[in-house]
Amino acid sequence: MASKNKSIHPILFFSAGIFLQILPVRIDLIFFQPRWVLVLFLLSYFYSLNLYRFIYLYAFVSGLFLDVIYGSPLGQHIFGMILIAFLLLKSHRMIGQAPLIQLVIILASFMLIFELAMLVIDGFVGILNLEIKDRFILAMTSCFWWFGLYLTFSQLNYKKSN
Repeated sequence: MASKNKSIHPILFFSAGIFLQILPVRIDLIFFQPRWVLVLFLLSYFYSLNLYRFIYLYAFVSGLFLDVIYGSPLGQHIFGMILIAFLLLKSHRMIGQAPLIQLVIILASFMLIFELAMLVIDGFVGILNLEIKDRFILAMTSCFWWFGLYLTFSQLNYKKSN
């Protein structure tokens, strides 16, 4: 008998994240465009089987593509994505047992850590294109989109890998 639960391959999340990240956005809405690659990276952590074995490779390749897309110093987004992968693996047990509200708060803090890492690296390089409040808006927008996509995939009955 076939199972009703489905799993999504991480490459689909990665491809969708890169595609959504390069879509043009009006200049007045630029702060409300989430970090799609990060959002779908976190979503793929929950809905892709066997991602644990390749999470650092997935983070590295995602960060590399983000560095190329944004034209940022090579390694900036790689560092941020690998930092998030490290935090996900270190808090795996806590995340797997957390209720939804606590899960959203944990992942919002991860997104804020990512934005803080990008801000610090931008400061070291001398590129200050976004202020702290703008990075906070980006992190909260990303968290909002993650929450909506998480609920959507939960309703579609996709299998969680934890």
